[in-house]
Amino acid sequence: MSLISDQKIAIIAGNGVNQNELAIAREQLGKHSISVDIISVLLPEVKTWLGNDWGIRVKVDNHIQFANPMFYDAVIIPGGVLHSDALRNEFQVHTFIRQACNAGKPIGAIGHGLQVLINCEVLAGKKVTSPESIRKDIESARGIFTDEKVVIDNGLITCQSENEIREFMNIFIETLRQGIRHQPLTIL
Repeated sequence: MSLISDQKIAIIAGNGVNQNELAIAREQLGKHSISVDIISVLLPEVKTWLGNDWGIRVKVDNHIQFANPMFYDAVIIPGGVLHSDALRNEFQVHTFIRQACNAGKPIGAIGHGLQVLINCEVLAGKKVTSPESIRKDIESARGIFTDEKVVIDNGLITCQSENEIREFMNIFIETLRQGIRHQPLTIL
């Protein structure tokens, strides 16, 4: 296993991504000298969402069309209702995430970021948490909803909301440190 500081993480983001979730994820990974690429269907930047209005703009490092999940050690999907709703219908995002899942890469989803995983059809039999508002969507996708702040099911780490982001990141980084892999999927 490589050193944790040799790892590279893909953070998938679109317009309306939760500014705090994105910033804290980058900050926590940076504290461990882990490289981060912001991947998006948009170029050259995405607009974040902060509270009830647009936040800062964040530079995109790579367009999803040209990003190869095999070059990354793990993937994080921050929340944000606007961002999640837009990305959940992007075929290129589905392809990227399915390939990462099939390769056993750890996958993290925060809050409404789980909506992207629902549409990628990667939750069957997986124990996850999310905001209560998408519980039925999870169950329809054959995921197992758990009302906990942070849940780990092998290498799939999910978090209910921005309030638990630091706990989520601690678990995510420990998953990287231990080399825990996501259970490869059988996609029908």
